[in-house]
Formats: sequence, C-alpha cells, structure tokens
Amino acid sequence: MYSVKASFSSTGDLTATPPSSYCSSSLSPTKSFFNDGTVDDYDDGQLDSSPQLCIYLSTEDPTETVFFTSSGQKLYKTKCFIKTYDARPTTASSTKTSYCTRVVRLYGKTARAVKEAKERRGLKNVEGLTVAEMEWLERTRSSRIRFGRAAGSSKHDVVDVRVDEFLKNTKGRGQSAMFASSEGKIYKWKAYKDYPVELVECEDGRRISHPLVTYHEAAEGDSGFAHLRVSTSVLPIIDQVIVSWVIMERERRVRLAALPRP
Repeated sequence: MYSVKASFSSTGDLTATPPSSYCSSSLSPTKSFFNDGTVDDYDDGQLDSSPQLCIYLSTEDPTETVFFTSSGQKLYKTKCFIKTYDARPTTASSTKTSYCTRVVRLYGKTARAVKEAKERRGLKNVEGLTVAEMEWLERTRSSRIRFGRAAGSSKHDVVDVRVDEFLKNTKGRGQSAMFASSEGKIYKWKAYKDYPVELVECEDGRRISHPLVTYHEAAEGDSGFAHLRVSTSVLPIIDQVIVSWVIMERERRVRLAALPRP
C-alpha cells in the first residue's frame, strides 16, 4: 500500500501527490468535457495521511443526496427538479416536462464566491457552484448533460451533450462505462452482480490500476451510511468522478428495478 499526502491548498482545492511511478501513463490525449485545471480547492485545513478518502452519502438515491466527510464537511449535493418547456410554442397544449438532476459543489473558494455573488443579486437558496446538470430521458444513454463555468445558467459557455458522449458504455460482464480526463487518462466504472461498484484506470481496454473508487451500500456497523472510498490520486478529477458515479449508479438502479422479481 502506497502512502499519499492529502491536504487543502491555499486556494481551496484538495491536493494529493501520489508516487510518480503510479501516475505514469502512456495514454494518448483524449477529449474531455471537463477542464481539470478549473477544479478549485477545498477549504483550508488538513486531512490525515491516507491513500483513501471516505465520502459518505446522506441517502442512497444518487440523484438526491449530500456527499460529506467523516468530519461532517459537505462536499457535493445532488438535487432533482422538473424542467418545463414548450415543444411547440404555437400550441397551448405543447408544454413538456423533463426530470433533471443538478450536481452542486459546496466546498472551495469558487463555490463560496458564486454563492455570495448570487445572494447579493437577491437570489435565495443558493448553495454553491453548479458542476453539471443531467436531463433524464427515457433512455439514460440519450439523456443530456450540461456543464461548464455557467452550468446553471443560459450562457454560451455551457457544454450540452448526450450522456453517452461523456460516459461511454463498454462491453463486458455486468455494466461498465468509461470517461476520459483532460490529461488523456481513461477511467472505467464497473458494476457486476453483488460486487461493489468500482472505478479503475484503463489502457487499451485493460485495467492498469487497483480500484480507485469503490461504492459501498449502507450496512449495519458501518456508520449507517452508504459511502465512496476514493483514492486520493483521483482528487484532481473529483468533479468527474462524482458526476460519472451519479449517472452510473442511477442507470444501475434503473436496470435493477427492471429485472424480474424472484
């Protein structure tokens, strides 16, 4: 087991420095819709020297939960809402609704600055920085995801793509899906039978790392909360990890609900 020092930087982001041999990769650059360079810092403070960070969930519903640490610090929040729009503006009965999920980052100086700026404009119930919004359609793969610096607004710098352009399904046993970081590293979520859902790094379709993130459902004797065990080596892409897990876990639960009851 390698040792990683995780700490809060002066600007607020969680930083970690794993061994250089662990971070080396020969992957070719792959397009990523998230900009790793804009992931801002966690609040000032210090985490213990550990290769993993345990992130707890207030509920097991990935689309309606709060992500928090063992000390109680809130990191992210997902919230469901209904979007209403007119498919045919000239028809009175053309109003349509869609179910959406918003992922909000609650930590760091940027999130606090966004919250304070919106409150100064008189907005209420502002919680932080919107990382992404998913609009769920009948098929998860054709659903939409929006992200960017103004993901919660109508500004032009928002990227709007299909979910399967961000998180691509792959073949194999069980359920699996891949996404890419801006550095060209490929990560794969895997869900198979009763094994914990896990995230690994891949190269040429093969895993080249131990599990970097594992999801554990709530169990007795384990604080009573579902949780994600996150390797500190993936903290630079934690936004992508959280958003991709929300999509993956929602789709997994939809599939399980569709299975015949024993």
